[in-house]
Amino acid sequence: MPPEQQAALRKRLEVALRTNTYNSTTGEVVIDPARAEAFESLSAYYADVFSNGRPEYAIPRGSLVDPAKAREMSAFF
Repeated sequence: MPPEQQAALRKRLEVALRTNTYNSTTGEVVIDPARAEAFESLSAYYADVFSNGRPEYAIPRGSLVDPAKAREMSAFF
């Protein structure tokens, strides 16, 4: 990718990460659709890692099988 495109994407990411999306009227945080999609993808990945195990990470199969707990752990990460 050319340096100009890299710089544009870097700036776009910086703005997205630094923008306060808290709505004080509703008490909610609004999540950009791209970030929500990334969260869902990572949540599925971590659920798979901790339920099926990963010898390269020294995580045995069945370390975490409760879907609700797996989602909470993903939110923490």
